[in-house]
Amino acid sequence: AGGTVTLAASGTLSHAGQISAVGIGPTIGRGGTVTMAAGTRATVEGQVNAQGHAGTAAGTWTLTTGGDLLLAAAPDLSRPDLSYVATSTVQTALNNVTSVSLAGAGDLAVNSAIVRTLGTTTLLPSLDLKAGGNVTLATGASLRGSTARGINVSVTANSDAVAGDRDVTTGDVTVNAAISTFGGRFASSGVDFSNSAAIATNSGTFDIRHTGLVSVGAGL
Repeated sequence: AGGTVTLAASGTLSHAGQISAVGIGPTIGRGGTVTMAAGTRATVEGQVNAQGHAGTAAGTWTLTTGGDLLLAAAPDLSRPDLSYVATSTVQTALNNVTSVSLAGAGDLAVNSAIVRTLGTTTLLPSLDLKAGGNVTLATGASLRGSTARGINVSVTANSDAVAGDRDVTTGDVTVNAAISTFGGRFASSGVDFSNSAAIATNSGTFDIRHTGLVSVGAGL
């Protein structure tokens, strides 16, 4: 089996190097587990690899952090309070067949595209985005697999699973960029839901469960 790596901080957590929790060989061995937890703020620009292989489970990388969380190509220097994860880090993890779960106590925004193009064709890693508040995909910030290399996508706003949620009654999912799972599952939950860009699963499944208004503005 793969290894286990845990990083935890009561305040700020920063990772800019390389973490590997890969299985025992290049073609065998389960993926490992990488867990990160930040009390107030996290910055993740380094690589995370908990690679799974054909015929075994994918590895997992989990990050939880306080405050708002930004997934982008570069940090927002005007908002030093934001937690930040580089989209290149997420994309590389998915290409290494590592499922990624990112959770922020406030709002979560995806401002740059994440595309899986590499890795085994027999496993679908998952991208799981959770926020105590809103989850927003900005225009151009598509989430996609590719032919024979799909991903599962799960989006949860107003998540009870996120510690420190500032308002337990609000939290919407807004999709302004295309999502295409290439055979994977798309799931979404929260209060309101809207999409101005198409969401496609290419023979995968949909599971949209919101307590408020569901507004489908583009194709499903």
